[in-house]
Amino acid sequence: MKNHLQWAHEFLFSLNLSWVLIWMERGHPSWPMLVERSPHLMKIYGRLRIEDPPAVLDQVMWSFILAFLLFLLLRFIAQLTITRVLLCTFAGGLALGILPIFYLVFPSSAMGPSRVMPHTAPLLAETVCVLICGLLFYLKRLPISWAGCLAFVLLHFGLWGWMTSSYVSLQRYRHGLWNLGTWVSIAFYFGFPLIGFLSSVTWGLYVRKAWQMK
Repeated sequence: MKNHLQWAHEFLFSLNLSWVLIWMERGHPSWPMLVERSPHLMKIYGRLRIEDPPAVLDQVMWSFILAFLLFLLLRFIAQLTITRVLLCTFAGGLALGILPIFYLVFPSSAMGPSRVMPHTAPLLAETVCVLICGLLFYLKRLPISWAGCLAFVLLHFGLWGWMTSSYVSLQRYRHGLWNLGTWVSIAFYFGFPLIGFLSSVTWGLYVRKAWQMK
């Protein structure tokens, strides 16, 4: 279980970071839209019956590819002390803060109408508060239960998912949930807050496990 937890933490950390990097690069004019340029990938896109533009497959596919490469790198250096320290410290801050920080810096990157720019100050305060709570949790100074922590993190990512329009109505998909292409679209729209939430939870479990081993 210890190894499975560490692997899950490492992979979700890698996926969270990869999602942001690909999202940033995909918006750059020089980014090659490989799905549109590759006949083979366009065939896969068609067979999946994805009801959104090819950019959806681009984001999901390259995020997982980069995440897998970063995960292999972490596996290679997993036994180094600095790796374990980073997974306990930096990984937690990234899990909790990379989504809000990204949209505070690039509010126009939201998929739908962005509610971030008119509320920058309170959202920045909320982000700082969450990061401070994460630090207190790491230091075992946060005076709330594990269930309370989960609810707090869920509210945090729920808020940011709504503020950045990181969701979509499932009723728009004609092929339903039995279609793999629908799940690719769901991953695209819900990915950022969902990956952030799961990454934060696995980080918390990893830190709790580290406490028990001391």
